[in-house]
Amino acid sequence: LAKKRAASTVYVEAKGGLRYCDKRIGSGKEAVRGALVGVHFEGFRLNGRTVESTFQTNSMPLIIEAGNSPEFPCIGEGVVGMLEGGRRELIVPPSMNREGITEVMTYTLDLYKVRQDPKPLAKPAAPDSSHEATRKSFLVRLFWG
Repeated sequence: LAKKRAASTVYVEAKGGLRYCDKRIGSGKEAVRGALVGVHFEGFRLNGRTVESTFQTNSMPLIIEAGNSPEFPCIGEGVVGMLEGGRRELIVPPSMNREGITEVMTYTLDLYKVRQDPKPLAKPAAPDSSHEATRKSFLVRLFWG
């Protein structure tokens, strides 16, 4: 598929029961585990209602570590193997979704940027909002730096 740059209609089962289908194959860097990635996403309930989106708010992309995102486990796992510029659709079981979401959802991901730095990310010792704000600021500077 990658050689043809063609999208697939087949869903692949990944870690934790997550299923994904590449709708557009990108042409940039690959999102490998541990890389910082910028991803735009849109999450839908099965009835089609949008739950959250970075597309609609014209916000900056979500910046996470591929394969390791406690806040967004499905997106963190879902971007692994994507190429910059690619689009992927996820079918997410409740166990892989954000905390508090107890239903199956679908997500559309657009991989905007990959930054493969070996620099470790700061992990909060406790859920402290000031520490989390500092960490997010650090991620943004590191990513766009």
